[in-house]
Amino acid sequence: MNSSNFSSEPSGFDAHDPFERPPEPASQSPEQAFSPETLEQARTAAAGYGMVIRKTPAGFKGSAPEFKGLFVRARPTLAECEQAVMDALVVHIADLLTEGHTLPTPGRRSQLNIRISPEEKATLERAAAMLGESVSEFMRRAALEAAARSAS
Repeated sequence: MNSSNFSSEPSGFDAHDPFERPPEPASQSPEQAFSPETLEQARTAAAGYGMVIRKTPAGFKGSAPEFKGLFVRARPTLAECEQAVMDALVVHIADLLTEGHTLPTPGRRSQLNIRISPEEKATLERAAAMLGESVSEFMRRAALEAAARSAS
């Protein structure tokens, strides 16, 4: 069963916007497609994952970072977007559980922002690329290593 069968998205999308995906018609409701036990397990698991919501001229768009490709089109309110992401997440997780897949570990929920110069950023990008890491992962690892050294 493919979770994309449960799209309730309006027609039309912006192919240049990563938060947009073409809609697919819904074939049946989650309650028809999954057992009550699977849906309950999926709802419980979904509550542990984060979501990213962004405001756009069209409304609020959302995604679930641990599930690449899980995007929700614009909704008029933040609450509607959050609910749409959660609904999509539950269906996707139920589909994964039904197919016997292991769920990804929920990601980190805290965020730290720093201000650096363009030159410092370029230096960090080069160093991260040399190690095959994202800048965020490079910074996180380097900061934790420095913190461990200073604590000992």
